[in-house]
Amino acid sequence: MQLAWRAFGRRKMAICAAPSPPTHHNNTCNYSSVSHGHPPSVPNSFILQHSNATNVQIPFVVCRVKAARASCMQRRLPTPHFVRGGISAAGIRQFSSMQNKAGKLFVSGWSNSGALGLGKDVVKAKQPTEIPIPEPVIDVSCGKKFTVFVTESGKVYSMGDNKNGELGNPNAGSSSYEPTIVHGLDGIKIVKIAAGQYHVLALSDIGEVYSWGWGGSGTPGAGVGALGHGDKASLPVPKRIERLNGEKITNISCGAKHSVALSQDGTMFTWGHGEQGRLGHGNNTDFLQPEPISESPVRPWQLRLCKT
Repeated sequence: MQLAWRAFGRRKMAICAAPSPPTHHNNTCNYSSVSHGHPPSVPNSFILQHSNATNVQIPFVVCRVKAARASCMQRRLPTPHFVRGGISAAGIRQFSSMQNKAGKLFVSGWSNSGALGLGKDVVKAKQPTEIPIPEPVIDVSCGKKFTVFVTESGKVYSMGDNKNGELGNPNAGSSSYEPTIVHGLDGIKIVKIAAGQYHVLALSDIGEVYSWGWGGSGTPGAGVGALGHGDKASLPVPKRIERLNGEKITNISCGAKHSVALSQDGTMFTWGHGEQGRLGHGNNTDFLQPEPISESPVRPWQLRLCKT
């Protein structure tokens, strides 16, 4: 089975699927079996690795990556039966949302802002708990204090904190404790969703990209622009990113305060907070709307960002 790593979360968390745990000796992980890419070499990142076999009663291996070395420990974690059907997960800080191949959505962790979607009286779920959704879920992503997901029919739902317009529903108030429909996408079929700390990108079936939430308002200067509309205004409802019109976008991803989109021809567009050169333009400049990276080896299936 091939390995791939996925980066997300405030601590650059990564999840790998593997036929067996990585070997380790003297607190150092051996990733010699990695066939696609390499584990992240970012300080203070984590690797969670488990078997994809039918019998999933094996220990998880938790590794903290520090430069070229990684300290590891084995810990036996509870493994729900639905993992056997394959699972995708999205998590940041204190909660996680998980979607299995059957299209069921599960949440676990802690959130007093409603990100679990289990009602106002439920702020903690120690084990994955299913959220009743009327149709299968095809994609899910988590922001700092909110969750967004897409159903099979292309509808987008959100739950959690809404102070920056993250939920895409101005009628939700400061927060929503149950899934609510995102406004402004009537007649548009969404196929993929991506959440930053306080903003969201949504990709339609015809390659258009919509964004909403925090755009950088309140920050000094003219920077950030995570929504890609040429300014740093925040938006409580989705708006199509005009700069990407005609580009036929096939993949999207969000960092904490920046965004990326990949077109069908392999062009990668980045925008938002450019500190530490994260936008890939050879500088630390913030871009208020999508700008193509002149030379990039990235292909659509490789796109993932860290929410730091």
